[in-house]
Amino acid sequence: MLPIERSNLLRRLHLSPGRAFALFVGLLLLLALAVFAYTAQRVRQEIETAHLRQAATLANLFEDRLSQTLGTVRLVLRSLRDDGEQRLGGDNLSATQLSAALRNAPFLRSISLLNATGRVEVSSEYRNVGVQLNLADFDLPPSGRELLHFGRPQQGRDFYDSEGGRNTSFLPVMLMAGQEEQAFYLVAVINPGYFLDHIETLLPQEEGSTDVLLADGRLFLSSQPTLLAGSLHPQDLELVDFGVSGFGSLVGPRHDGRQAYSAWRSVRAFPLLVSVHMDQAKALGAWGEEVRRSGTILLGVLLLILGPATLLFMGERRALAQRAQVAKALAASEERYRLTLSAIRDGLWDWDVGTDTVQCDAHWYELLGYGPQAFNMSMGVWQAQVHPDDQERFQNMLREGLLNQQGFLIPHRLATLEGGWRWVEMRGKSVAQEGGAPQRVVGTLTDISDRVTAEQAVASEARHRTALLDHIAAGVFLASGERRILEVSARGAEMFGYRPEELQGQSFACLHVDLASYEAFAPLYDRLRAQGQVHEECLMRCRNGELRWFSVYGTWLDSGREQVIWTLLDVTASHQMSAALLASNQRLEVLINQFPGALLVEDQQRRIVLINHTFCEMFDLEERPEGVVGEHFGSCAARIRERFSHPEHFEWQLRELGDSELPVQGRELALVDGRVLEHDYMPILDHGRLTGRLWAFWDVTERKQQERELKRLASTDSLTSLPNRRIFMERLELEVARAERYAQGETALLMLDLDHFKLINDRHGHGVGDQVLQGFSCLLQAQIRRTDLAGRVGGEEFAVLLPGVGIKGGVEFAERLRSALHARPMETSQGGLQVTMSAGVTLLGYVGESGSMAMGRADAALYRAKENGRDRVEVAFPDL
Repeated sequence: MLPIERSNLLRRLHLSPGRAFALFVGLLLLLALAVFAYTAQRVRQEIETAHLRQAATLANLFEDRLSQTLGTVRLVLRSLRDDGEQRLGGDNLSATQLSAALRNAPFLRSISLLNATGRVEVSSEYRNVGVQLNLADFDLPPSGRELLHFGRPQQGRDFYDSEGGRNTSFLPVMLMAGQEEQAFYLVAVINPGYFLDHIETLLPQEEGSTDVLLADGRLFLSSQPTLLAGSLHPQDLELVDFGVSGFGSLVGPRHDGRQAYSAWRSVRAFPLLVSVHMDQAKALGAWGEEVRRSGTILLGVLLLILGPATLLFMGERRALAQRAQVAKALAASEERYRLTLSAIRDGLWDWDVGTDTVQCDAHWYELLGYGPQAFNMSMGVWQAQVHPDDQERFQNMLREGLLNQQGFLIPHRLATLEGGWRWVEMRGKSVAQEGGAPQRVVGTLTDISDRVTAEQAVASEARHRTALLDHIAAGVFLASGERRILEVSARGAEMFGYRPEELQGQSFACLHVDLASYEAFAPLYDRLRAQGQVHEECLMRCRNGELRWFSVYGTWLDSGREQVIWTLLDVTASHQMSAALLASNQRLEVLINQFPGALLVEDQQRRIVLINHTFCEMFDLEERPEGVVGEHFGSCAARIRERFSHPEHFEWQLRELGDSELPVQGRELALVDGRVLEHDYMPILDHGRLTGRLWAFWDVTERKQQERELKRLASTDSLTSLPNRRIFMERLELEVARAERYAQGETALLMLDLDHFKLINDRHGHGVGDQVLQGFSCLLQAQIRRTDLAGRVGGEEFAVLLPGVGIKGGVEFAERLRSALHARPMETSQGGLQVTMSAGVTLLGYVGESGSMAMGRADAALYRAKENGRDRVEVAFPDL
């Protein structure tokens, strides 16, 4: 438009040049503000989208890590459970086995075995033993044998330290095991620090946080130190409601009221939800910097636009030139502005291939820690900044990319100002060519450090999983439906003497004993398709021809492809131990049946587990030993009760010893048939706990008869069968003590002597003399009462104790005996012999007197009778 025409237009619009210029500037400012507001809002949306995507990626990574780790925990607990159940009960698992399972599980602090009531019986952490857990904390369903049950997160380091404070915590998970009365539980204590260190590596606390929630909304794990495990928050309940869909994201407030970009994902196969929250203020801080940078650029553009416009008013002559110059500057500014908007987060570069100069913006230098235009840039300088390990690849990809009309993308590492390395992605495209050769290339430089770190973490996690599979005791095989080995862990190949690559692609027939064994294994695949899991034990062949037993667990994969995971555990040693135990039991059975006494062993529930033939014969049981095994001990005791002379005494001894932890030996019991038994009781203890009882019975009838005979021989005179001097003196001492205490002067003591007995021996021989002594002893025993005692105390001397008769009664007894001798001659082999006797009588019970003193006094009276002519009775009293 010519200057005159423009003036006419302004007049028609009733605008002065100044007003028209002001209107132009105002419109331009409104347009710039609109563009600036749109750009700022667009950048903010991109930032939010990027952070939500990053939160979702991290949630996926954390969910995968948690799922794999819990899967490993379940695998370890299932292996321990199956081992314990194979040994007929969890009690057979030892602390050593539990500790061994922890060696390749750094995320676990301990593994414990609980009985049916929740009490810790065995643990890899010895301080846990005896701790009583509340099974209700695990929300056990009626049938949840194959599932992990998550307990209430607790403060402290482990169960023994459950009140240890807020600085440490632990997460218990449980697997049910056993059946009915043999039920038990395996509980693993997860170390939250293991996950928190991994979370801190990928998402530092200053940028965001990660929470793991249980199905009821309680915190299972949190990277926020101010939140306690097990706590419940309204925001988490909202996420749990959303978590039903499996995954998602939102923008909203967190526990501290700050806005955050959140993403969540349900954990596969477990009732857990992983949520990642990235601080909105932190993220929008970068947006503010970008907005200020864009505002600075926009201000520059406005100045560039207003400058030429202002020159319009400086003169009409330069109007056309100024208009063209402004148009050119405006086009260049708009181009730079468009490029800036399209790559606002990346560094921009422009390479003149002919001169090998590279123009980079301030953000390019900022990515590497430099100030704007810190050094002149060329492609040669760029390549010199590339990491030595990436240079050859960088040059090859750049050379190929320049020939690609679609552009190129080269990830590599560049040196930073601090001396480190930053992963970047170089994007470029040729925009000017001459003769098919590129002359100008433009592009962007993007920081991909976070992405590479996440990818490396995923790769590291995969390596960790592989290492875990290679170091567990079991071998893991991935097989196709055609029974070919697709993949095998290093441990699995090693068990058979192969390398993994030698088994991959091979048929499982190479590991079976023979073709028949391989074909017999085929039905397991049908069971797998129907049931999902199988477990068998089979004999397999190693590379060197050795045959070994394996416990084989199969799991059918629901992946759309017919694939099976086989887990093989070498149980050859267990089979060998079982065979050795069987042989040992057979030898023990022979020894028990040849044992000279009766044996019975009962278990902790008082069921009979062992009994020999001698026991059945001794107590006249109709069954054979195997027919009694399994019977309750009380029932068996009731059946043999009537065999004893005193059944109530037998029952009393059983009750007394039933719960005793001390052995008892040599107690006697009499049977109704006259036999005498001795029985021994031996408690069977396991670490101080009563687990059974051993009862042994011995027939000692013959021995007791021999003992009684020996006792009789030791206490009687062999010729006359009267008590000997030792027995008589013992009874005399007792009577002296009794007479002194109760009836002084009432017990008479007599000393008797056959007159001229030496002449009988001399004239008729000692045989006749013995017959005289025997005849006199019979006469004497016929005269005494049951309470009296007569004994032979010398060759022809006899003594008699007469309690309660006094001195008079004693004299009368002596006279009566003397008269009987007169009335009946002694019958001997040489005919009848007339024998007389002399007697001395005294009383017992004088204070301070012993039996020997009383005997001496009676003996003195006897000698007086002899001195006074024999065949008479004399009485002696003590000197008072």
